[in-house]
Amino acid sequence: MIFFLTSKSERLFISLTLGFLIPLSSAGAAEKRVYEKPKGWDQLVEAARGEGTVVLYVPPGIDRRGSGIIDGAFKKSYPGINIQKTIGSGGAILSRTLTERRANRYIPDIFIGGTSTALLGLKPAGALQPLGPSLILPEVLDKSAWLNNRLWWADAQEPYTTLMFLGYVQSIGAINTRLANPKEFTSYWDLLKPKWKGKIGAHDIRRGGTGGVVVRFLYKHPQLGPRYLERLFSEMDITLTSEVRQTVDWLGIGRYPVGLFVGSENLLQAQEQGLPVALITAEQLKEGSPIAPSGGSIAIIDRAPHPNAAKLFVNWLLSREGQIAYQESIALPSLRIDIPKTALYSFDIPKPTVQYEPGGSEEYSRIGTDAIRDLVTKALAKAGRQ
Repeated sequence: MIFFLTSKSERLFISLTLGFLIPLSSAGAAEKRVYEKPKGWDQLVEAARGEGTVVLYVPPGIDRRGSGIIDGAFKKSYPGINIQKTIGSGGAILSRTLTERRANRYIPDIFIGGTSTALLGLKPAGALQPLGPSLILPEVLDKSAWLNNRLWWADAQEPYTTLMFLGYVQSIGAINTRLANPKEFTSYWDLLKPKWKGKIGAHDIRRGGTGGVVVRFLYKHPQLGPRYLERLFSEMDITLTSEVRQTVDWLGIGRYPVGLFVGSENLLQAQEQGLPVALITAEQLKEGSPIAPSGGSIAIIDRAPHPNAAKLFVNWLLSREGQIAYQESIALPSLRIDIPKTALYSFDIPKPTVQYEPGGSEEYSRIGTDAIRDLVTKALAKAGRQ
């Protein structure tokens, strides 16, 4: 492999100097609005203090940039209320929660994590309560403060239980800038031009992980769909690898001009070392692109043992103050557009003028990985490949 892993602090420093991060000087660019306190807010705060605790079931990486950023910000505003966190994968949290409930033990107040866990696991089991009635802060309900002027509900239909609050842009791939011009790609269909046959390396999306949201976007898109994926994998003589970083390595040495499903962070590591690689930016493709919440969705658990503290925490987390703290902690962009996007990778940040597809929505979550895996396998077999 050509590139090596650097520490988080080294990557932040290099990225800032190369312009991959939004600099701190832009911190004042986001407008801070003034909202009135809702009726009954003070009573809610006192009731939450009386409960004294809010229990969160959360994903790994919630303190990516340092332990306690979220806890410290919340306790600074609401002293006397402790945060208890249980950290685990979506599958582990789902299993734990349902096991506890079968034993009539109601422990968590809030779930923060992936929408699939919430909507395909917890909600069908009756473990989530409707979230809308708990949202009372005007700054949370102000749609103009959120990307694309909307609250990003993940549920396909009412009752709405799960709200996405993070979203970073998903790109289909990258190029070697000495062998391809990024301006050549204005549509996903441009990847099917004969000139790229045999010149594409890709992460094998059948193995899951990087590229999963993008391939579901392609599968679901009315102008692309299964036919696009079938042609991509049967006609273009793509070379697959199980290692995402191998694809970036191929790009860096010029073995392939185009690499698909590479992951922006892997590409950044190569750019930091001066390799001639660049993303095919999602915004340049006319069919649009998805954004992924990457575990950044929230729901209140049914029969929460600390209902007032849960309601208070949800409103705080979705407020401007809470989203600044969460964004700082996890190093991914909030869907609030009234907060500064400082020290984030610039290509991760959605642009307010662009319409994005919610890659974490229930519709996307229900697209079966087996169906996509079978489609790709059959397309490869059609081309005499595995």
